[in-house]
Amino acid sequence: MGSKRIKRKGRESESGAIIDLTHLLGDGPLRRDLLLEYLHAIQDAYGCLSIKHLVALAEIIQIPQVEVYEIATFYAYFDIVGETGEQPPITTVRICDSLTCWMHGGENLLKSVE
Repeated sequence: MGSKRIKRKGRESESGAIIDLTHLLGDGPLRRDLLLEYLHAIQDAYGCLSIKHLVALAEIIQIPQVEVYEIATFYAYFDIVGETGEQPPITTVRICDSLTCWMHGGENLLKSVE
């Protein structure tokens, strides 16, 4: 039996994005269990998570792109930038809108901020 080449699904990573992340995260092996920490490091360094960096991170860690994207989109803290690369505002105010926050005055806080 010969070895099969595995073709990755999804977008092709950009060499510039891989270089960015190598400088930021180091060139040693990256661990899947530290994905959230890597996302925080990228957000802190660039002010957002660009699609090109998410794709590159998936390739470097050797996990599916969808897994990186699912984690990044699950947390409201992360600002994901699409294909256009348009940067999010410098200051972002997030107000919890869960039932518990609403019960403790979240709605009033939101009205006062608006």
